[in-house]
Amino acid sequence: MKDYIYSPFYSIKNNKLLYLDSYEIFELPKEEKIKKRLLIEEGALLEKKYIKQQKKSALILEPHPDDFALSALGYTLNQYNAIVGNIFTKTDINNFPWKNYINITQNQYEKLRIEESILSIERLLNQRFITMAKESLRITKEREEYIEKQIIVFTKRVLEENNVDTLIVPMGIGEHPDHLITHNSILNDKNIMQKVKIILYPEYPYSRSKKNYIDRINELESRYNLNKIIINIDENKMNIIANAISAYRSQFDDINRQQMLAIIREDYRSIAQENNQIQEAMVLYEYIGEKK
Repeated sequence: MKDYIYSPFYSIKNNKLLYLDSYEIFELPKEEKIKKRLLIEEGALLEKKYIKQQKKSALILEPHPDDFALSALGYTLNQYNAIVGNIFTKTDINNFPWKNYINITQNQYEKLRIEESILSIERLLNQRFITMAKESLRITKEREEYIEKQIIVFTKRVLEENNVDTLIVPMGIGEHPDHLITHNSILNDKNIMQKVKIILYPEYPYSRSKKNYIDRINELESRYNLNKIIINIDENKMNIIANAISAYRSQFDDINRQQMLAIIREDYRSIAQENNQIQEAMVLYEYIGEKK
């Protein structure tokens, strides 16, 4: 029997599906089977898959809520127990995609982003979520050097307190300052680099731009020896990833779960073709060492 979790961000009133108790998604039909299917397609009803505990653990640094689910979950799934270390949850309310339909405060938006991560990472995936709850570099008044030191201290503490085999960090595609500082803080710290295996993940949606992707990988390969890792993604994995991403509904005002599944399937098929793989795939890079 399948185990489903109702997303706490949806509600049903007068047989209408509402998001955050205010925005009407659609009116639900009376037929129960069709109603359930529509709730699943929208992401209001999320299937919880059994994920076995693994012998190895990994710390995944994500600049923003949803980066892990979008870009690294396919790698850690069935390979690591994941500790997701989020850096930045505080952002400008103008980045809220639903701002023209739903009126919430800055604090409510930031709280919502954390609650979505708890739903996705802890309740659906049975993994661990922790956050520094920092302000994005685009709005903060703190100096970058200070934030970089905080990321290093945070990372070292998590590594020391847990039996972590691998540290997984963003590549910095698209030159988003939050992504770049997360990447640079780790790869500039020789102490961390010597202690654990380092994996770099390409961030979505930025890596869909082939120019940005190629420019960044060329830049990294000019500095480091990297080993390409190709991970095959089967249909079961894709559904788990789609569920995990769908929990972050505040980030997507016009894409439901079914549409998200189609998007990530196309992403993985494109990667498979580029790397001569028969099955859908994703690509990451293992850091081997600096080039002399």
